[in-house]
Amino acid sequence: MFTSARNFSLNYIKKLQTRKKYHDAAQKEIEENTEAQIRTNQTIFTELLKRALVTLPQKCREIFEMSKYDGLTYDEIAVYMGLSKKTAEQIKGNLILNAMNQQPIRY
Repeated sequence: MFTSARNFSLNYIKKLQTRKKYHDAAQKEIEENTEAQIRTNQTIFTELLKRALVTLPQKCREIFEMSKYDGLTYDEIAVYMGLSKKTAEQIKGNLILNAMNQQPIRY
């Protein structure tokens, strides 16, 4: 009886270890796929953003570039361009909406 219980316990532990191994492998695959999807989405968004920038008037493009690439705050942009802070924010927001309305890129 003791041997039977011991063997049952050992088999149960082995089964749990096997399940954990497969669970860990599946979790790793999910994480890798998620990271790949994030990179793909970032690439698509960057391409859409570039397309949208080309279609914008010069002033709008400058505001976005100052904010994104130069790291200026909306207050700094507003002072530099002679606009209100809210106008600078709205122009950048419109750019993002414009990018989201573009057709998706096919790879």
